[in-house]
Amino acid sequence: MLAGHAVNDRRVPISQARILREALAAAGSEEGVDGDFEYRELDEEGHSSTEQRQMLRTFQLLDDFLDRRIGTDD
Repeated sequence: MLAGHAVNDRRVPISQARILREALAAAGSEEGVDGDFEYRELDEEGHSSTEQRQMLRTFQLLDDFLDRRIGTDD
């Protein structure tokens, strides 16, 4: 699982994502690249950012995650 959350999200506070991360860890899930889940806080983004640089960073994060987890056929 990939959990990414914008620090500047006014609709859903970052504290909610941090609670999720803590609950996953408390339930025995391992965090990290080789773990059960990965957690990333996106410093500049807000809720559903439309700024191209921020969107690109989010999609790159997802692409990297999917490439590591399921690979791609080149």
